[in-house]
Amino acid sequence: MGEVYVNEQTRAENANPSHEIGEIGAVAPPVLWRLFVLIWLLFLYYPLLSLFGTHATAMQVVLTLAGAALFTALYLWLALPLPFGSEAPTRLVPRTHAKPLVLAAVLAADITLLTLFASLDWLWFFIFASIALGARLPVRPAVVAVAAVTTLTVAVGVGPFGWVYALRIALPVGVVGLGMIGVGQLVRTIRALRAARQELARLAVAEERLRFARDLHDLLGQSLSTITLKNELARSLVPTQPERAVQELGDAIGLARAALREVREAVTGYRQPTLASELRNAQELLRAAGIACQVEAWPSADVNLPLSTEAVLAWAIREGATNVVRYSGARTCSIALRREGEAVVLTVTDDGCGRGSASAPSAYQSSGRAGTGLRGLAERAAQIHGDIEAGPGEPTGFRLRVRVPLVAQED
Repeated sequence: MGEVYVNEQTRAENANPSHEIGEIGAVAPPVLWRLFVLIWLLFLYYPLLSLFGTHATAMQVVLTLAGAALFTALYLWLALPLPFGSEAPTRLVPRTHAKPLVLAAVLAADITLLTLFASLDWLWFFIFASIALGARLPVRPAVVAVAAVTTLTVAVGVGPFGWVYALRIALPVGVVGLGMIGVGQLVRTIRALRAARQELARLAVAEERLRFARDLHDLLGQSLSTITLKNELARSLVPTQPERAVQELGDAIGLARAALREVREAVTGYRQPTLASELRNAQELLRAAGIACQVEAWPSADVNLPLSTEAVLAWAIREGATNVVRYSGARTCSIALRREGEAVVLTVTDDGCGRGSASAPSAYQSSGRAGTGLRGLAERAAQIHGDIEAGPGEPTGFRLRVRVPLVAQED
């Protein structure tokens, strides 16, 4: 049922336009894209200058301005929406792509009429149609549409300009359109890589949970079943064979102690990892989540730390890296391990959302799970006379600092 629910949730997210727009916006920011779209309209200066620089009649001015207004409206309608939102279809163009094609056809017809009856400067504006089609359509329909616009440019320009000049204008029309198609493929690839990183991080967490559950099952399953059976047998033997019942109870107590010892050993293995393994695991976890990790590690391989000190530092690395992945939304993380006098200091910093302002509280402080982990880490450090500091970083992000003595001083 859990797998079915995850699959259905994934389908719902993929079908949700706002979810898709959010993913695209993370790769192609809306402000930058719209600025790119609008800045091309500055080229309207040339045909309009040509219009008012000639002795055009009032009717010609009105019709040309109407055509220019229609061109601007169609171009913005096509190009302003955030682009690259669809995957390339394999065969037919779906209905969702029919509207851009119709708008582009009307835009091309408007540019053609303006070129033939207003000014030859309008021939260059087929580039606008090529940009819009390359950005709005999937790969195959976009290639066909850009090729059609390029051919139309040659057909319209060959009469007044001749073949050579018409081809010179058609070349940037085709190149710009194909360039937009290439940018679209790049954006789709980046989106796919981000989705893959998120899936890797999710699978890593799920695998760790399964491993822990499997180990506990292997450790306790048989022991608890045997203890239950022996207690039930002892209860049934109390009225008739009390000595046998006492023996069975003794066996059950021995099994319980053995199971408790095995659980402690298993928990110790989880809670007291080595520095080397946790640094390696932290780098792999952060890399899987798409977070750049910088490590400045001390001590060197020939320096041995007390087991209790190493355990606290290793657990701090695990807690810090896990919190960065789960709560920070960071792009980079730094893990530094240094010696300061007779103490070892570990710092884990990120550039995420852990600001100290009221408008943007720390994601760690607002999370109950992260708070529990940090409290547990503080208790561990206090046991060997160490301390931790957790709070906003400078200028942004979050910083976890753990200081423990080089020589362990356990209570």
